[in-house]
Amino acid sequence: MKKFLILLIILPAMLCGCTHNNGDIGPLFGTWRLDAISVMSVDPDGAPLCRVDQVGDVFWAFQSQVVMIERVYPHHQTDKRFGTWQRPEESTLVINFDNKENDPAFADRYMMLPGIYLPEHGAVMSVKELSGHKMTLIYIDSAEGGGTPAAYTYFFTKW
Repeated sequence: MKKFLILLIILPAMLCGCTHNNGDIGPLFGTWRLDAISVMSVDPDGAPLCRVDQVGDVFWAFQSQVVMIERVYPHHQTDKRFGTWQRPEESTLVINFDNKENDPAFADRYMMLPGIYLPEHGAVMSVKELSGHKMTLIYIDSAEGGGTPAAYTYFFTKW
């Protein structure tokens, strides 16, 4: 009888474990390391420019509708930013950092991580590749504010 009671307590706990926050969000779920950013632009004379920035210290984590973008510095210091995401189409990923924090000390937590060429309040990105191990996203900056137009390609590895 005692063994049956222990089994009765343990069995539901084993069968009711959480996965994906009780909702399957597909291949985006989990943590992705940003390996590199390819930048294609033009110089002031109109000549094409292309460079690849190696990154490796920025991670994107997806769960439910929340995305956390985090830079890990030496000695394990971090800068974490929180937003929401959605995929209105298979080929589109929308990152939104328009959430507001009432405490000004935490307001920057709801803006895009600086230094990765994305607008601070979010972006609409094209999904070029998304598998269980690799993700490639493209962001086109049309330079509506008078800057130089550029195309940014983001290369990720599942972490």
